[in-house]
Amino acid sequence: KAAGLLRVAAPVDFGAARLIEPVTAFRAKCPEVEIRLELADRMVDLVDEGYDLGVRIGHLTDSSLIAKRLAGACMTTLASPDYLGEHGATVHPDDLSRHLCIIDRNKPAPNQWRY
Repeated sequence: KAAGLLRVAAPVDFGAARLIEPVTAFRAKCPEVEIRLELADRMVDLVDEGYDLGVRIGHLTDSSLIAKRLAGACMTTLASPDYLGEHGATVHPDDLSRHLCIIDRNKPAPNQWRY
């Protein structure tokens, strides 16, 4: 019978969108397991910080960790119709250099946009 503390780390957006329901279902099946879910947009050190499970988005660097792919993910570039009306649409990724872009500096490579 499973019991004890399970510490899980995941990115905020992924955790909020994808983990709440499965964690709730797991808790219903295994009420003796306490789940401590930390949602943070930083690269936690799973071993040094004592986590049992971590969710990563992107490529896993060389590691002694055991990894399993959960799902695919893709990045999308978006703009409001008002913004595009004022600044013009993009045709090619190179066009982004003339736009006011919001980037997430918490990501491992915020200035690298891959298409």
